[in-house]
Amino acid sequence: MEFIVELERLKTEPCKKYLKHFVNGRADVLKLFRELGEKYEWLYEHSDYDIIAFEIENGIFNWVEHSWAIAQYCPQYFDKDKYNWEKYSCYVAMYCPELLDKEKYNWEIDSWAVAKYCPEHLDKEKYNWEGNGWAIVKYCPEYFDKDRYNWKEHSYYVAMYCPELLDKEKYNWEIDSWAIAQYCPEPF
Repeated sequence: MEFIVELERLKTEPCKKYLKHFVNGRADVLKLFRELGEKYEWLYEHSDYDIIAFEIENGIFNWVEHSWAIAQYCPQYFDKDKYNWEKYSCYVAMYCPELLDKEKYNWEIDSWAVAKYCPEHLDKEKYNWEGNGWAIVKYCPEYFDKDRYNWKEHSYYVAMYCPELLDKEKYNWEIDSWAIAQYCPEPF
């Protein structure tokens, strides 16, 4: 099986490492990917070739390792049951939030990406407040929940980004008082 790419159809000439594999201005990208590593980002950013469609049609796309490329470059092929949510949830939040499945999303690791890129999909019950609460303060304070927030480790984010949400009783004064002095000394 081959996926032939023509040099003249590329927007940018590849580096020497890849260029030497072109014969008569043509190269088999599947062979290049096997030998030199999958470079979906380069191919999609520098050509109009759709190798992912070819790989899916031929049953050779590696969903476990390369789901991120579907979300980033061709969400029209997105399959929520094949997608590697555990490893690449943040790519869905970044590039195709309309495809975000709240039940499959990896909230433990990638909650921050929902807060940053698509807060309208934020689920307060599933969100990792302990590790990623800081992202809500920084990117979407309208979803802030002072009772779920990790004041012990992330108090200074509130002082930095939205001091109006500061809770004097919960704030970690021992470790993060420096942030009050630096970012919002007026009320104190």
